[in-house]
Parts: sequence; C-alpha cells; structure tokens
Amino acid sequence: MDYEILRAYSGGDMADFYRAYRLRRSLRPAPGQASPAMQSALAAVFLLMGCAGIWFSLGREGTLHGELLRWVSVFWLGLGGLLLVGGLGVTGGTRSRRERQAAENSKGYYRFSETGFATYMGDAAYACNYAAVEAVLEDEGHFFLFMPQNAGHILCKSAFTQGDPERFRAFLAERTGMEVIQIPRRQKGAFI
Repeated sequence: MDYEILRAYSGGDMADFYRAYRLRRSLRPAPGQASPAMQSALAAVFLLMGCAGIWFSLGREGTLHGELLRWVSVFWLGLGGLLLVGGLGVTGGTRSRRERQAAENSKGYYRFSETGFATYMGDAAYACNYAAVEAVLEDEGHFFLFMPQNAGHILCKSAFTQGDPERFRAFLAERTGMEVIQIPRRQKGAFI
C-alpha cells in the first residue's frame, strides 16, 4: 500500500520538529558533536576554571600576571556561560521565523511506496531511499524522519490523504528496519 501525506504544517509543527531534533540529538549526537550532557559538563568545567582564576588573581592585583589571569578567567566564564545557554534550545523570538519557514516548506506532498519515498514540491520531485533514514520519531501529532546532515521531514498525522497513521508506523518500522521512537508528551514549562 502507498501512503500520501500533504506537506501542510504550521509554526507549532516546526517547534515540535525542533523538539524532536533535540531529543534525537541527545539520544545519538552527530559525529563530532557533543551531547547536551557533555555540553553541560564542559560548561561546568569552564565556569569552575573561571571562578578559580578570579579567586587566584585577587592576591595579585596590579601585576601583569594577575591581570592576565583575570582576563583569561573572564574568557572561561564567558565560554562556560555560552555553553550553558546554548543547551537551552529554542527560546522566545523565533516564532515568526518558524511561521515563515513552515509556510515555505508546506507546499507539496510526500508519497511513500514499498521501494522508497519522494517529496513533491511544485514541479520538482526529490526521491529518497529508506536506507538513508537515520532515525524515526513520533509524537501525538507527527512522524519525524531524520536524514544525513541534520535534514529531516515532518509528517503530520492529520495530513494523510492516502493510508492511515497507525499502519504507517508499522510500515516505516518495516521499511527502515528501525524502531519508531515515541516522544513523550510535552510537559508545560519543560524545555524538551
């Protein structure tokens, strides 16, 4: 059976995609990329080094060594702060960008068959092989397919024009050879 899904999503769907992306990244970081736990540990190390450097420089005021140690410590504190804040994910001020991106990406449809799937946007068609799928995640309203180089596809369960989401889950698991990872329901006030 073939499945057809419209590419119709909103800014809220894009936010859910970024949430799924962060969850996927925490499960298996991309090569050369630190996991969120590693980023937090590095942030803590840099913050401790910065605090220790400031503390040691207090007795050396007015000397070149003390001034240099103080500036290096401020750098470590700043780097630790950036690593810490960088791990918080999508924050306010991104809604309009998400809405614009959703409008640009929501033209066209997907068609899934036994041999692969294709994305149709206007006159263009892009074919993909199931072997290229790196991860499949699902929440209450979407399936998320993650591809190489941090690319991904949002498949809204409400946008199926052929087939149904329940059978599609089993179809995806069979074709990709992967488990469909369930994303826990978002808790109010939670970052992920």
